[in-house]
Amino acid sequence: MPMSYLLFNECPSLPPSLSPPLPCICYHYMLAFSMKAKHRRTFDAIMTVSTRSNIIFSDIEALVVDLGGEIREGAGSRVVFELNGNRQYLHRPHPGKEAKRYQVEQVREWLAELEVKP
Repeated sequence: MPMSYLLFNECPSLPPSLSPPLPCICYHYMLAFSMKAKHRRTFDAIMTVSTRSNIIFSDIEALVVDLGGEIREGAGSRVVFELNGNRQYLHRPHPGKEAKRYQVEQVREWLAELEVKP
């Protein structure tokens, strides 16, 4: 995994009196990262509420890899994105290269579920 990400625990089960928070093993976390400008533009485009249909699918793949995730090819045009043990299954668009609106919305929901923030 690249060194460009840090995991910060934000666990409500920790007592507030702990002045640096101790590591907590639970599902409450936020992934904070520094990224290249191109990946930041892709991330901002995905997170825009009025879903854009001109986001290139390979840019989404590059963003997931930059976040420390993996891309695996499935049967046909099926692609599996894996980040922090969570998977998102999509179909690579063809004949065009732009992701469909519903795919962008799925990726947005997936990243929000993982609490990915720039």
